[in-house]
Amino acid sequence: MCGIAGVFAYGYGAGAVEPAHLVVMRDAMTHRGPDDAGWWVNETRTAGLAHRRLSIIDLSPDGRQPIVNEDGTVAITFNGEIYNYRDLRPSLVRAGHRFRSQTDTEVILHLFEDRGPECVHDLDGMFAFATWDERARRLVLARDRLGVKPLYYCQRHGFLIFASEIKALLRHPAVSAELDEEAVYHYLTFKATPAPRTMFAGINKLAAGHFVTCDEHGHTRLTRYWDPADAPLPPGKLDIESAADEVKNLFRAAVKKRMIADVPVGAFLSGGLDSSAVVGVAAECTNHPLKTFSIGLGDNPEYNELEHAQDVSRRYGTDHHEILYGYKDVEEYLPELVHTQDEPLADPVCIPLFHLARLARQSGIVVVQVGEGSDEQFLGYDSRIEFLRSFERKWRHVMAVPRPALQLGSAVAALMERATPRGKRWTRLFDQALGKSELFWGSVAFGENGEKSQLLADSFNDRHYDSGTVVKGLMDPLLAASPQAEMAARVSYLDLKLRLPELLLMRVDKVTMSVGVEAREPFMDYRLVEYLMTVPRKIKLKGWDPKHLLKRAVADVVPTSILERPKQAFAAPVNVWLRSGLGDFARSVISGSNLKSAGLFRFTEIERLLEEHISGRRDWGVQAWTIMNLCAWYDRWIAKPAG
Repeated sequence: MCGIAGVFAYGYGAGAVEPAHLVVMRDAMTHRGPDDAGWWVNETRTAGLAHRRLSIIDLSPDGRQPIVNEDGTVAITFNGEIYNYRDLRPSLVRAGHRFRSQTDTEVILHLFEDRGPECVHDLDGMFAFATWDERARRLVLARDRLGVKPLYYCQRHGFLIFASEIKALLRHPAVSAELDEEAVYHYLTFKATPAPRTMFAGINKLAAGHFVTCDEHGHTRLTRYWDPADAPLPPGKLDIESAADEVKNLFRAAVKKRMIADVPVGAFLSGGLDSSAVVGVAAECTNHPLKTFSIGLGDNPEYNELEHAQDVSRRYGTDHHEILYGYKDVEEYLPELVHTQDEPLADPVCIPLFHLARLARQSGIVVVQVGEGSDEQFLGYDSRIEFLRSFERKWRHVMAVPRPALQLGSAVAALMERATPRGKRWTRLFDQALGKSELFWGSVAFGENGEKSQLLADSFNDRHYDSGTVVKGLMDPLLAASPQAEMAARVSYLDLKLRLPELLLMRVDKVTMSVGVEAREPFMDYRLVEYLMTVPRKIKLKGWDPKHLLKRAVADVVPTSILERPKQAFAAPVNVWLRSGLGDFARSVISGSNLKSAGLFRFTEIERLLEEHISGRRDWGVQAWTIMNLCAWYDRWIAKPAG
């Protein structure tokens, strides 16, 4: 729920925070909170908070934010849902705190009074919040453990400015839209920008599981308070039966707690395993038909799963709604999409997701449960399984070669690299074998190879950016906690640190909130995540069966026909669209982009890549979509004013 914003003028005296600036920032996110709005400044006007409200818990005016404590020393603006707030409230009342609302927001406020930023450890939910502590003269920003809710901030000219969306930051006069070229490089690799960078120079995103404090001197301190690598080992021997029982219990609890709301809760239903499991449990938690929503392709029906979704709906008696879309909707929605996302996210599923969210809102539903996070943890992607099988067959034997021999090979490869462009590949392979860089990089559009460098201008290539350092930095906490972590754990861990928070969960938040709908992800329950980090690959993938453990855990909920059918990706067939109708639109977006004049790319090579895909000579669909989104984003946010 909601959108938050605020300003801390640490570099100025009294009166530096302008309420008008707070209001303009806040109202740039009206879509996130169409029901109510508020703002607050402290007495000296050195700190101010603002809020747009999507009413879900305590629909009365008492739930208006920002909320201030009894003596006016602590104020909060909050985005998200705390599922255990009712459990936390009684002890706060016994401690003498006085409540004036029934909100989860006020629970965080009083917890913060007692515990400061360490209160995040008590919270079970998805959240991004800011608290102003008058006693300590500091601002605290926090993001939930898995990064379900986004939070951005920047320090400019004696101000620390924050918001749920970058477009709100850009409404403050101290902030301007400038390109971060290194972020562009990493976007081309990962299809999203890894935290803490964004595509805007000087604007940071707070990483999942972190909080940041800023004192009256402008000194910021970033603290990691949670990480999947910290998961405690379960007691006793782990086998498939005990693991399936634990997953069953944790998953059921995760869905049940995400039904907490003072408004009706619905669910997106694709007809696949994940959404069917969510719907099956959610339907048991209501005393009225659960509203479910499915989408299909009007111009490519062979990709549809509507029939399977209908089967699940009939089984659970849901109030089912469907909608169709096609490539023409991409052309119509892309300008709005680049505005909604703030940063380019090279995932075409944003298009059907928008139509589903809008359908839910039109049907009177403002909270939906969705299935994100299952494939990454239960190993459901073919690409992950293929990588792990390749590792078992080949790479683990290479990595067992004595280190002196690998070091000699690395030295020879370095000599080759000076003599031939192909030598770079051998250098990278030996670096991976020696552990200098990671084997698994997640879902990439362009790897660190010739195809990326061919697209980049010489001046861009000469900067020698390296996305491998991003991967290695993200993996460090896991390898520090568990140096011998098995490769399957590394694969899931990297997805939890990068693909999920900065691409999939970001797309869900930005797109659903653009139409005033809140999405909740039970597979992202942190207790379930912690447990799955301890489960070995042979239990998750018994006999290399994708999601074997999940299938066992939800066998009493999901129909056998769904359990046994092959996985089908949520439909957005960009590869086909680019060859059957979307090609001309892609040409116009790319060839007409102002990015051409930025001096970063060889556009003749980009246009060649697109034509090779459209003609069917090569499969560059992912890469073409990645670049098309970058061009559209650049034209919207950098090449023209971001008003």
